[in-house]
Amino acid sequence: MDILFSAYSTLQESGLLPVLALLLVVGSAGIYLWRVMNGLVLRTRPFLTEGLVLLGILLAVLSLFQAPGWVGGVIAALTVLIGGAFTWLMSQGPLPTGIKAKVGEQAFEFSLKDWDGQNYSFVPGQGGATLVKFYRGHW
Repeated sequence: MDILFSAYSTLQESGLLPVLALLLVVGSAGIYLWRVMNGLVLRTRPFLTEGLVLLGILLAVLSLFQAPGWVGGVIAALTVLIGGAFTWLMSQGPLPTGIKAKVGEQAFEFSLKDWDGQNYSFVPGQGGATLVKFYRGHW
């Protein structure tokens, strides 16, 4: 425990605690988003990533209470904003499952709700060719 406290004190005295917090948040969120973009996401919640982001937010808030100066304060506030945005996005719904459909393959059965809450289902093999197009966004 002494080692952790001395490391925290050293980082705080050197003014690097907000920078470490920012690197922890941006690095963890960036690695997770890279994994999503490359289809490497597991079907479970990324507890390690979320934990590291929350640790970064905690370190940033702690550094704000220690009066880090205006540069450290801006970095800490930016860290809290980025980490908070990532945490909020992660809480907004189910994670990508990594299921990928390819052109010409048999589609899988699924069910979705639209903006009005109406349920739509798709069962493969009920007729001819089907085009399913998903829009991601709020436009």
